[in-house]
Amino acid sequence: IGEMLYVHEPLVKYRRHGNNVSFFAGGDDTRSFEHRERRLRWVDEQTVAAYDNMMADLALLHQRGRLSADEFARLQAVARRERDWYATERQLMDAPFGRRLGLIMGVAGRGRVREAFDFLPRALPRPIYRALYEWRRRRTTRSPSPGAEPDRTGARA
Repeated sequence: IGEMLYVHEPLVKYRRHGNNVSFFAGGDDTRSFEHRERRLRWVDEQTVAAYDNMMADLALLHQRGRLSADEFARLQAVARRERDWYATERQLMDAPFGRRLGLIMGVAGRGRVREAFDFLPRALPRPIYRALYEWRRRRTTRSPSPGAEPDRTGARA
């Protein structure tokens, strides 16, 4: 009572992965393209806010001497990169065509060429992007051919 103790290990993990119990963890279960887009906008906004909070936490820890300058710089860089990815995805959803191209070129210009390629379908006009999404969804949800071998996740190829 009256003392503050510091635990020198992370107790909260700021990360997203395929086994999360939220958004798309078990695959895309959205009812429509519009539903998916609304849900993705919300997730991107929440994720950006979480990374903003995490970066503020890191700054406070550094200010209080709990993180070295090197640790702080490394963690801030990782957090900023992840935050920027979700912020860019969110911006690409509603930006006009020229702005979408500018955002993608900006990502590539920062040396993140692979991410820029990942974002390229978002540069397509919305009706074409929607058609591509629907085509990919139909292709991945087709029933397996008879005798198809299960892949390593247990689903049929």
